[in-house]
Amino acid sequence: ILFVNCKNLIEVQESSFQACYKLRKFQCKKLSKVGKNAFFLCYSLLLIDVENVIELNEQCFANCYSIACHTYNKLKSLQSSSYGHNSTVQITGYNLINYDHQNPNIIGKDKLKKGILPNKYQEVL
Repeated sequence: ILFVNCKNLIEVQESSFQACYKLRKFQCKKLSKVGKNAFFLCYSLLLIDVENVIELNEQCFANCYSIACHTYNKLKSLQSSSYGHNSTVQITGYNLINYDHQNPNIIGKDKLKKGILPNKYQEVL
């Protein structure tokens, strides 16, 4: 699987796309919940619609090394294990309150109010 387009999908359940090494793009504007290990080991995943996600579970994006940045409009809480050890991922959450405030790659609501802005990335498909 290289590309997925599920315009009415609301939830990706546990381990649904785990180890889909070649998956590059996941389009799903209504996505609101990402289950445990849902995209674990998806090395090539570059783009996924996460702006409407309200719940992320353990290791859901762990070992997804191609992801440069994710922006959440509705997410309020981010578990430290959701992205595993992907230290290069920049996460911006406009309503994000509960997260590791010491991690410079995570920009939550409080940092945005202080004027800290996310870096801009250009991703190549």
